[in-house]
Amino acid sequence: MRLIFRSEGVVALLMSLLIVGCGANQKQESHTHDDAETSVRIPETYTAAIEKCGFHLAEIGELIEKGELSKVHKEAAKIRDIARKLPQLAKDNIPVEELKDINIKSKELAGMFTLVDKAADSGDKEGTLHAYEVMQSLVEALKLHSNHDDEHEDH
Repeated sequence: MRLIFRSEGVVALLMSLLIVGCGANQKQESHTHDDAETSVRIPETYTAAIEKCGFHLAEIGELIEKGELSKVHKEAAKIRDIARKLPQLAKDNIPVEELKDINIKSKELAGMFTLVDKAADSGDKEGTLHAYEVMQSLVEALKLHSNHDDEHEDH
């Protein structure tokens, strides 16, 4: 009798997880963008990658100013993709003691994509602006490490 009760409990638990899981997949599918449009060439140096993030941030700033929030996704995705590569770009030219800060801030920058995208998609101009400002501060903090990159490059 106990075995049956436990089995039923396990089945109920699995069914509820399956239902919740299917709902999560439906939710994700209802919010899609064409990520083929967001492909970005990753620069070969840390400094160039930071500069490229700055360029795409400026694009986001202009889009917010114009009220074209639906176009923010594309630029934010490019920043996310570059930010994910920053630790790898930094490891050869940046002092080891600075790599931890770069790892943390680049992950935070990449993670801001979700926040800025949700705010922009919902038409929340203030929320999009706030996320944009956080992204700006992270790029500025990451830029502080870029002076080492130039010292080690062969020109």
